[in-house]
Amino acid sequence: MATHLSTVGRFDVLYSAWVLAWESHALTTAPAVLPDANIYHPTPRALFYGPTALGALPFFAPTFLVSGNPALALNATYLLGIVRTAVALHVVVRRWTGMPLAGVVAAWTFLTSRWIFWEWLPAAPHAAVLFYLPLVVLPASVPAQRLADVVLSRRSPSRKR
Repeated sequence: MATHLSTVGRFDVLYSAWVLAWESHALTTAPAVLPDANIYHPTPRALFYGPTALGALPFFAPTFLVSGNPALALNATYLLGIVRTAVALHVVVRRWTGMPLAGVVAAWTFLTSRWIFWEWLPAAPHAAVLFYLPLVVLPASVPAQRLADVVLSRRSPSRKR
């Protein structure tokens, strides 16, 4: 884990490692220069020329700052992101359906998808933090108790019940 990165989409993996290492370094040394990444010098705000991967930063930065090893930090981010996504899918689907087995099937379906380990995510490991999506969808999927809640879901602040 500390010496090898994914071989799928080699250039995107290197970019992911660089952008997360740059953000970790900049936030701990000079946060004001974060957007002025050390790529495409002297172009200002070069960080925004590609994916910023800020969702993966809380998982990448601690490992990178302790070890100084971007390969280890990126691999740990990738694996932790996949595990957290499977757990989040399990929890959300179990809550939606009331059936623990449905949560297991959702997590298993995610984990057996070829895009997770062999296609897309190994090429862009910063995108492995997909667990945010089920957690965002969960509060938005609370069922309405009455028809009026559906029809009048967007009440103005001045209108009283």
